[in-house]
Order: sequence, then C-alpha cells, then structure tokens
Amino acid sequence: MSTSALEEKPFVTMASSTSTPSTQLPLSNISRLMKASLPASSPSLKLSSPTKTMMQDIVSEFILFVTAEAQERAEAQRRSTLNGDDVLYALEVLGFRDYERVGKVWLSRYRIATQQNDHAASSRASGKRSRSDEGDDTSKTSKASRKS
Repeated sequence: MSTSALEEKPFVTMASSTSTPSTQLPLSNISRLMKASLPASSPSLKLSSPTKTMMQDIVSEFILFVTAEAQERAEAQRRSTLNGDDVLYALEVLGFRDYERVGKVWLSRYRIATQQNDHAASSRASGKRSRSDEGDDTSKTSKASRKS
C-alpha cells in the first residue's frame, strides 16, 4: 500500500464511527481551548481544520471511554446515575491517575462550594421568612390572641 493511499483514508476512531455530531463537543469550543493553549510567543500560529476535527474526535472518544467505565461501576452497584466518584474511579482504572488526583481535589472543592451556596441560600430564605413574619400584622394579632 502506497503512502498516498494511506493519506487518503479518513481518520476513523471509535468516536467518529459511533458518534453523531450531536454527541460531540462543538468544534468552536474545541478550537477555542486549543487556541488558548498555544504559546503567547507565537500569535501567528494557526490551527488547521483537520487538526480541530481530529481533536474533536479524540476528545469525544475519551469521554465515551471514561463514561463507559464509570457506567460499568454504577451498574455493578445497581445504580442508574453516574456521579463524580464513578468518573474518578474510571480515570484511575484506565490509567489516568494524574487526572484522577486533580479531579478528586476539584470535586472536593466543588462539593464544599455547593454546600456553602446551599447553606447561604437557605439562610437567606429563612431570613426572608422571619422578616415577612415581623411585617405581617395578622400574625402578630393571632400570636397575641393565642397568648391570652
């Protein structure tokens, strides 16, 4: 087989053969991320369209790969919902330990921030209730009538 024949064959991966465009990340997002990672010292450096498309396929395949492993864990535990711990487990099992370590830190910080936001929201809501109770004359009179 000649070299030119190899060059004519399209780049085929599991993602491109099984994914539809709706299951892939938007090319504009991939392009933006790739451009942001280029060195600032090379502002004239451009990304070819095939390069962006290839990266889109790779990223989509990576997501499918990790998600499939996470799904196996959830099914083994008879759960129908994947969570962050499933994804971290999949990353570790598949050999992406560096990403798993960073993911654990991120997930922990995310959970703390979510708890703080939930607590702040419930505090604001209870503060609104107590203020509305103070301003409601009917509640004051009904409280006074209950005391007597």
